[in-house]
Amino acid sequence: MRRIDQRIRKLERRKKRQKGKHTAERIYTGIVFLLLGAVLLAAGTAELVKFRDLQAQSEALKNAVVRVPGAGQLLDPDDPFNRNIDFEKLRAINPDICGWIYVPDTKIDYPVLTGETDEEYLSLDYQGKKAENGAVFTFAGADLENDGHICIFGHNLISGQMFGELKNYRNRDFAGAHETMYLYTPDRTVKCRLISVFPCRKDDGVFELDRAGDTLELEALSADLQKRSISAGNVVESPGKIFTLGTCSGQTGSADRLTVHFAAVKQKYIL
Repeated sequence: MRRIDQRIRKLERRKKRQKGKHTAERIYTGIVFLLLGAVLLAAGTAELVKFRDLQAQSEALKNAVVRVPGAGQLLDPDDPFNRNIDFEKLRAINPDICGWIYVPDTKIDYPVLTGETDEEYLSLDYQGKKAENGAVFTFAGADLENDGHICIFGHNLISGQMFGELKNYRNRDFAGAHETMYLYTPDRTVKCRLISVFPCRKDDGVFELDRAGDTLELEALSADLQKRSISAGNVVESPGKIFTLGTCSGQTGSADRLTVHFAAVKQKYIL
């Protein structure tokens, strides 16, 4: 009987030790999760502040340089084709600003820059200042007014800013509802229609195509881009220009890209 009592007491002591160990493990795990949560919250707050600052900066710039026809003018103020961009002000900020890109009902409404190198504006904003979110830019040496095929790039931000909304073009409904793009330069305004959406790698031939091109070359390029499309798109006869919008896709540092292509369907010169 005494041996049974001793065994019972041993079992009870063992249970207490195990209970104490499990309690300590739970406390330790809880502390780890709390610390992790605090780190993620701090990181998320920092990112939110960056996104808000970027949004405020973008809105301030648009208010300063984007003009629409007034009430006394004959032009429709709600038609983006009638927008006017003050490139004099923009080039006083940074002479590398060569155009302005706008996709209605998205966050894409930014100046376009051409730097001395292909990657200069990956880490510089439109003012030429260091910025993690970069700017919207072309390859070095691109000519928005005279080149037939022009590639334009921007970061894929989780907030949807810069080119973060391009991923939505994978959805046919979204693509169909956002099929018009406008490109403004000091000399002209170009209205474009969506022709193709597809993923590729950063060394894809679409980024290596000759920037110049006659009508036949652009028609061939347009047809090829349409064949590769995974989403909605339009058939554009005799495109005046083709614009390839590109952004990163997948994990950070990945060579995957998403491209969205527009063809010029109408243009007017700025007098």
